[in-house]
Amino acid sequence: MEGLRVALTIIYLIVCVAIVFIVMIQDTKSQGLGAALSGSGASNSTYWSKNKGRSKEGMLNKITIALALIFIVLSVVLSLNKFQTKAEATSTGTNTEATVTDAPTEAATE
Repeated sequence: MEGLRVALTIIYLIVCVAIVFIVMIQDTKSQGLGAALSGSGASNSTYWSKNKGRSKEGMLNKITIALALIFIVLSVVLSLNKFQTKAEATSTGTNTEATVTDAPTEAATE
C-alpha cells in the first residue's frame, strides 16, 4: 500500500507542476472579469468564437480542466485514511484502530 501511495504522490506533484505551467502559458484576458460578467466584448458569431476549441487557447483550456479534475481526484484519494501511515493517523487524530488499555483485574489488585 505504501508503494501505491508513493506513486500517487509523485503523480500528484507532476500534475501540480503541470497545472502551474499550463496556466502560466495561457493568454490573459485583456478585459478581465468585469467584461465577462457584464456581457460586453466580442460577439459569439465570429469565426474565432465558433472554432475556439480547435485553437491553441481551446486546447490549453481543455488541458487545464482535465488536470484540475485529476488534481481534485488525487487530493481526495490521498486524503483517505487507507493511505495514511500510522504515525500520520495518530498525529492528526484520525486513527481508526481502537486502543486497548490494560485494566487491572481482581487478582492483580489483591
